Amino acid sequence: MEKRKSIGRQLVRIALAAFLGYPLQAQETPVFELDPVVAHANRVEPLALATLPSPLSLTADDLRSGQFKDITAALSSHSSFAPFRRTHAQAAHPTTQGIRLRNLGPNASSRTLLVYDGVPQNDPFGGWLYWHQFNLSQVERISIFPSGSGEVWGNFGAGGLISILSDSPSPNSSRIDVELGAAQSLELRAANSMELDQNLVLDLGARTFATDGFHPLRADQRGPVDRKASSASQSINARIRWSPTENWQTRTAIRFFDESRDNGTPLARNETEALNLSLLADRRFPAANSHLNIALYHQDRQFQNVFTSVASDRASEIPALDQYDVPAQASGGAITYSTDSSLDLAFTGGLDFRQTSGEVRERFRNLGSGFTRNRVAGGEQRFAGAFATLAKSLSDKDQLSLATRLDSVENRDGRRLEMDATNGSVLDDQKHSRSSDTVFSSNLRWRHHFSDTLTGSATFFQGFRSPTLNELYRPFRVRNDITEANPNLVNERQQGAELALSARPSETTHLRLVAYHYRLEEIIANVLVTREPGFDPQFGFIPPGGSGSRRSNLDRSRVFGFELQSKIDFSETISIEADLAYSQSEVRTDEFTELAGKEFPQSAPLQLRLGVDWSPRERLTIGARYRYSGRAYESLQNVRRIEESDTVSLFASFQLDPSHQLTLSIDNAFDAEVVSGIASNGLVTVDAPRELRLAWSWKN
Repeated sequence: MEKRKSIGRQLVRIALAAFLGYPLQAQETPVFELDPVVAHANRVEPLALATLPSPLSLTADDLRSGQFKDITAALSSHSSFAPFRRTHAQAAHPTTQGIRLRNLGPNASSRTLLVYDGVPQNDPFGGWLYWHQFNLSQVERISIFPSGSGEVWGNFGAGGLISILSDSPSPNSSRIDVELGAAQSLELRAANSMELDQNLVLDLGARTFATDGFHPLRADQRGPVDRKASSASQSINARIRWSPTENWQTRTAIRFFDESRDNGTPLARNETEALNLSLLADRRFPAANSHLNIALYHQDRQFQNVFTSVASDRASEIPALDQYDVPAQASGGAITYSTDSSLDLAFTGGLDFRQTSGEVRERFRNLGSGFTRNRVAGGEQRFAGAFATLAKSLSDKDQLSLATRLDSVENRDGRRLEMDATNGSVLDDQKHSRSSDTVFSSNLRWRHHFSDTLTGSATFFQGFRSPTLNELYRPFRVRNDITEANPNLVNERQQGAELALSARPSETTHLRLVAYHYRLEEIIANVLVTREPGFDPQFGFIPPGGSGSRRSNLDRSRVFGFELQSKIDFSETISIEADLAYSQSEVRTDEFTELAGKEFPQSAPLQLRLGVDWSPRERLTIGARYRYSGRAYESLQNVRRIEESDTVSLFASFQLDPSHQLTLSIDNAFDAEVVSGIASNGLVTVDAPRELRLAWSWKN
C-alpha cells in the first residue's frame, strides 16, 4: 500500500507542475445562476427540497474567498451542522468525522448523507467522511438541507442532505490557490479546463496539503510521549465533459485521494487511500419539458489505523489495536426521470441501488510483548430503492409536494473470525445469518405564501438509517475506552414534523424561523456495560480507568428545537448575519432505564453564529465571525461535562485586480481553549489554538 501511496503523491505533484507550467489563455469566465431545482449530472435534486430554500448555500465565491480553512469550516457557519467532536477535521480521527444535523445522533456515526454531483460520499464501511478529498477550486456550490428534506434519497437521507456541486468552467480557464498558515501549514490547489475537441472538455484539478498540526491533549496533561497531530493529504480529480448534442451531456470522472495522520503520539497513526469512478449523463427532452438522468459509480477505500495504550505517566505507549487493513468498496447507480407539465404539476421518479462491502483485519490483545490475537470481521450490504416525488401548485399561494420511497435493505455474509497469533488456532468463528428489511419513507410538504414578504411551510416525514458495517462488526478503542460491535443491530427509524416561516420585511432584511420535533426509534448508541479493569470476556483487557461499551439500539428517543436565521444589510457596505439554533436531545427508553432523560453525547443544545462583513472600499472586504457552542456531555450517561466555548475569527480580503486576490485570516483570534472531549480517565482533548493564514488566488 505504501508503494501505491507514493505513486499517488507523484501523480499529484506532476499534475500541479503541469498546471503551473501550462500556457494559459486569458478568457473571461461566465457566471452561472442555478435554478431552485438543480439538475445534477445524475439526478434531479428532489422536488421536496425545491419547495423550501436551503438554510445554507455557499457559492464558489464564498468557498474561494480564503476566509474558510476547508469545507467543514464553511459548513460550520450554519449552526445546525455539528461534527460529533469539536476537533477540526485536519486533526480529528477520520472515524469521528461523521456528519449530523440538529444533534441527530448519540454516537459518531453519520446520520446525514453527503452527495457530490449526486453520488453518495459516505464511507462504504463506516459512513464517515474524508473532507480533504474535495478540491474547493472545483466546487460551484454547497447546500445544506436539514432533516425533513432528504428522505427520498433513502439510507442516511432522513438525517438531512449536504449537496456539493462541482463547477463547469469555461474551456481554457485556470485557477491556482495557495495558502500558508501557522504550524507549518501549506495548501496548494489548482484547476484547469482544456477544450480537447468541439464539445469535448477535460477538467483537471489537484490539491496537496500538509501541516504540523497542534497538540490535541491539554497542555497540563501532556507527557514525553505526546506530540502534535500532524496530517498530509493529496488529491487529483480528472473529468471529461462531452456534449454530443445540445440536449445530451455526459461527465466521466476519476478522483484519487490519499491521506496520512499522526494522532498525537508516535505510534498512533492512520492512513487512507480512496479511488472514485463515476459516469453521469443527462438527456433533455425539450418538447416534453423533461430530463432523463443516469449515474453509475464505483468507490474503493483502503484504511489503516493504530490505537495505542499510553502509560499513566505519559512517558511510553504500546499498540493496543492494529487495524492494518480495512478495505471497503461500494458500487451503485441511479436512473431518474423528471418532467414539468403545463398543469403546474412536476414529477420525478426513478430507481437506484448501492452495494457495499468491507471488513477490518486487525491485531489485538497486546500485553506488552506483542499482539497475541488476530481478527477479521466484516460483511456486505445491499440497498435497492424506488422513489417518486410529485409537486403541485394548488393556487397562486399554495404548493403541495409529496415524496415517497420504498427500500429493500439486506445484510449478508457477516463474519467474525478470531485466531491465536502464536499457534494459529481458531478461538472464535461467527457467521451471521442473512437479514433483510423493507422500509417505506415519505415526505409531505405544504407551502403557503401569506404575502409577498411572508412564506410558511409545514412538513411531515419519516425515514430510516441502516447500521453501517462498522457498527455491526468493528470494535474500536479511544484511549482506554473500548466499544464492541453488535451484529444484531436493526435499522433506525425516524418520524418528524417541521414548521417554517420565511420573511423579507424589506429588501435589506431576511428572517427565517424553523421549529421541529423528531421521534427516533431504535437509534444506535454506545451503551456503557462495565468500568471494571482487567480481563473481560466481552471486551478483553480493560486498562485501569477505562471502560467497556457496546453498540445497542435505544427503543425511543427524541430531538426537538428551533432555528432562527437573519441577515440584515445596513448599507451597501455593511451586512450582519445571525444564526441561532436550539436542539434538545432526550433518551426516552423503557429498556435502558439508567439512560432515560439523558442527552445525546457531544450534543450542545445551544449554538450561535454571528457574522459581520464591511466593505469600506470596492475591492476590500473585512469580516468577523463569532461562534458559540453551549455545554455538552462526553458520554451517554451525562457524567463528564464539556463546558461551553466561544471563538472569534477575523479576515480581510483584497481583490488586487480581476485575476488576483489576497486574504489574511485569523482563526480563533483570542486563542480560546475549546474542549472537544473528556476520556473516562480524565484526559482532555482540545481543538486548534489561534492560527494565522495567508491565502493568494489567481484565475483567468
